[in-house]
Amino acid sequence: MTDNPFSKRTLRVLYWLGGISLLAGFLGSVLWPGTPGVLSSGADSFSSSAIGHRAFFELLRESGRAVIRSRGRSARKAKDHGVLVLLEPTVASYRIEEMVGAVPRSLVVLPKWEGDEDPEHRGWLGSVELVDPAIVTRTLGAVAPSARVVRKPVHGGVWHSTGSESATLSNVQLVTPQAGLVPVIDGSEGMLLGRVEWSRGAEVWVLSDPDVLSNHGLGKGDNAELIAGIISRIAGDRTTIVIDETLHGFAVPPHIWGQLARFPLVLAVGQALLAMLVLVWGARRFGAPEPEQLGLGSGKSLLIHNTADLLRFGGHSASVLSRYFAAEQRRVASAFHLPPGLPDKELESRLARLETAYVTRKLAEIKQLVASAGAVGAGVEASTLRTAQLVWKWREEMLGGT
Repeated sequence: MTDNPFSKRTLRVLYWLGGISLLAGFLGSVLWPGTPGVLSSGADSFSSSAIGHRAFFELLRESGRAVIRSRGRSARKAKDHGVLVLLEPTVASYRIEEMVGAVPRSLVVLPKWEGDEDPEHRGWLGSVELVDPAIVTRTLGAVAPSARVVRKPVHGGVWHSTGSESATLSNVQLVTPQAGLVPVIDGSEGMLLGRVEWSRGAEVWVLSDPDVLSNHGLGKGDNAELIAGIISRIAGDRTTIVIDETLHGFAVPPHIWGQLARFPLVLAVGQALLAMLVLVWGARRFGAPEPEQLGLGSGKSLLIHNTADLLRFGGHSASVLSRYFAAEQRRVASAFHLPPGLPDKELESRLARLETAYVTRKLAEIKQLVASAGAVGAGVEASTLRTAQLVWKWREEMLGGT
């Protein structure tokens, strides 16, 4: 009779189903890794609040452009055939410099607004205020160190240099022209859009006022047409737009399964799969089955097991326990240098006086358990074994005490 509850045919089906599901899970993780959703109220492309830029992201996507909302390695994604867009970054200047210096073309939108989320409505703004000018200057200084930011509390009419669209803005935030920053969209008070030649041939465009493309400003006047024209001028018609979200704290570590599918880790994965195939193929039986060995084996272990089985089968477990108990008492007495040949009662009395400082289970109690372990009834073998363990523990505690 076999211990396997499944037939060979059922096992084969289970093996194949398990392998197919494992392979499907691996491929699904590689091809569709997915990213967790984001609920934001800040100045980023996930946010639907007034200062957010989700409408700008949707505008690009609905216009048929290839647009990526990037949560990792944004510069690498835009390095060859893309335009990197940094929406209102407020991080350290070196991070901005590092990203714009790694791509041929980029658009930096200066920060302007910051708000506190409504505690009762996630994704909503409870209050909003202008960003500290020092923070805006720090962001601008990362790409145009000598330029300055100016703010005008009245409506600003700023016109595209090559078109008739005008920006509808209030509390206008502009940049003063400086050496190296070429005005592209400007007015009497300053420039709304400028361009600067960065190191190693990189071209950086600077948009001074994010209200042109924010959720609350994109639908005003000709702002949507204006920002569409700006993107077309920077990116052309077919270039991918990569909107970075790592600088807003939404970075996602590279997916482990996606990394396993890329060089050079794909070589190790292929080698592991090949080894698994060889293992499965080699698990099949080769040649005729080995003949069953007849007769008894040899060795001390086999003798001990056979003797124990015979004693248990003959009902001598209680007798063996009693002898084991007596032998352990003599062993402990010898360790404490008690005279040999003491009567049983005298031996037990002396051991009882010695054990008070070392053991938690007293000799008298163990003696009663040994005497009752051979009682007829269910669980005799289990009771005998537990009592033998108590005897062993008593001996260990006594000898450990010396």
